[in-house]
Amino acid sequence: MKWRFRVPRESVGIDLLADMSRELASSVQTLAEMLGSEADEYPRLVEQMHATEGRSNELFFRLLTTMRSSIINRLPREDLYRMGEHINTAIECLDTASDILLTLNLHRQSPRAAELLEIIQRMADNSIKMFTGFENMDDLEDIWVDSLRLGKRAEHTRLTWLKEVLEAGSGPGSGLNAAKHTLMAERLMLVVGHLRELAMDVGEIVVRES
Repeated sequence: MKWRFRVPRESVGIDLLADMSRELASSVQTLAEMLGSEADEYPRLVEQMHATEGRSNELFFRLLTTMRSSIINRLPREDLYRMGEHINTAIECLDTASDILLTLNLHRQSPRAAELLEIIQRMADNSIKMFTGFENMDDLEDIWVDSLRLGKRAEHTRLTWLKEVLEAGSGPGSGLNAAKHTLMAERLMLVVGHLRELAMDVGEIVVRES
């Protein structure tokens, strides 16, 4: 009689990615609060955003340490690192967006900014779902597809936003104002890009392990 032993695979890396995803959702909420706040609230909220980024960096470093010390991970180390990097960089981009609002005195935002941030919030929620339900491949596939669709919707929103900025008029300072809005839109789209790449990574894992 042959005995078969299954070596347990550690899921600490995936748990850390779930924690990072929660910090991502928190940073989106902070930026959304900034969009709806008066200018005198900006410094407090930017500090709150910096704190969130700091926690994300700590979790990412813990992920790197875990990958080095773990013998058998639930996923290859390369996958864990790449996905952690996408989440951490997305949070860094949101942190920079908060600095843009404060430094450039960008107090009058287009409604498109809120629309784009709502899409990012849904993508962040999807990332939490991905890493808290990683064993269910069918659910992962649905979440992966939804995030890709959200990425396409975000690109449409960005183009609409920039079109409106360019058509806003030619009065004094309009060029500078357009540049500020363009910078903000591009920064938010960097977040979308990283979360889309995160979804693509998860999709690759779904295909590989199906």
